[in-house]
Amino acid sequence: MLRVRLLRVRAHAYATEDLEKVRRAVETALAPMEARPSIKYLEGYHGDRIAVLEYLIRDEGEAGRLLRDMVARLGPAGIGVEEKSKMGGVIHVRLDKQAACRGVIRYGEMDAIKMEFSYEGDLREMLG
Repeated sequence: MLRVRLLRVRAHAYATEDLEKVRRAVETALAPMEARPSIKYLEGYHGDRIAVLEYLIRDEGEAGRLLRDMVARLGPAGIGVEEKSKMGGVIHVRLDKQAACRGVIRYGEMDAIKMEFSYEGDLREMLG
């Protein structure tokens, strides 16, 4: 049986972006979601301020529902798997942050909302 133990979601809000707009984009992409982000600030290469939003979802039911939702929205091709063993690992999903700001959920590599699902079990149960 597949069990999603933890979901870690990260997004960056750069100096030219509105932090609240980025937060809404993440929460829209993952709706409905109860978690609130921790926010850390970094300094960019040119001294600009970068906010890092991080959400941790430890509830297995909610994390599993969010993974199933991402598979349904993006299809198996939008899911990256880094297996640690035959019975567990990490699933990576990257969403286009700018599209999410407009309410559109799609795969994206650059300036992405990054999701990492830590799981146990056989992933084939979900991906078919």
